[in-house]
Amino acid sequence: MRLWRDHYGPERIAMAGNPEPLNAVATKSNDGDDLFVKLVNPTAEEVPVEIAIADGFRIGRAELKLVAPGALDARNTLENPSAVAPRQGRVEVRRQDVRFALPRWSAASLTLTQQQTRR
Repeated sequence: MRLWRDHYGPERIAMAGNPEPLNAVATKSNDGDDLFVKLVNPTAEEVPVEIAIADGFRIGRAELKLVAPGALDARNTLENPSAVAPRQGRVEVRRQDVRFALPRWSAASLTLTQQQTRR
């Protein structure tokens, strides 16, 4: 739940295309400087993801937080309290296109921060 809460955006934004087999939702911050895309891969296969961002939002920074324990029965224990925990994921940005892969049985939050214009 913390993964979702820490990447909260109150305004939902439209997404085009078919995200299947993923579950996906996109939101933005009140000031519009951050976009958040939350995704769940409920399948046993890795899924490549490509997101094209509209020209009105210029990507300055991208961060992917990923929970991917590798097994449906993975649990945090006293011996291994971080077995199921968010980790930094690899994300590639080329102009307005964002690419990454979602491992099997994973959840992720992508944060895109708008490039600041110089005055």
